[in-house]
Amino acid sequence: MLLVFYLLALLSVLISGVHLIFKTLLLLAILASLADQVRRYLLRTHKDSLVQLKLADNEVIKVRTFDNADWLATEMTSSVVWPWILMLKLKELGPQARNFKLLIARDAVSREEFRQISLWVNQAMPMQTIKNQSP
Repeated sequence: MLLVFYLLALLSVLISGVHLIFKTLLLLAILASLADQVRRYLLRTHKDSLVQLKLADNEVIKVRTFDNADWLATEMTSSVVWPWILMLKLKELGPQARNFKLLIARDAVSREEFRQISLWVNQAMPMQTIKNQSP
């Protein structure tokens, strides 16, 4: 889906009537952004790309990033739970306090894993979790 949006952005710049120099700069910016997104989310080779997740018992989510084999403890600052996707905002517990965003699609993990993560998120943040039960 992300590639479709980038393709539409490229096509809209190509068919626009702006000056050639401005059009070239826009195309380069879109392509640079696409390269970063592919590296970050498709190839997961960006230094902050999350590659592994582990739910802890004390409302802490442990994650591993591409450039670090150690588990990083994070806390969930907000979440959205829908039947087909989970969206989590995480903040590292530590001196760097980096922020991470994590999307988990239902078809990206097994049905049981998706159910377990959803239940864990609901228990960790029952008041802040948005639920939409419509299909």
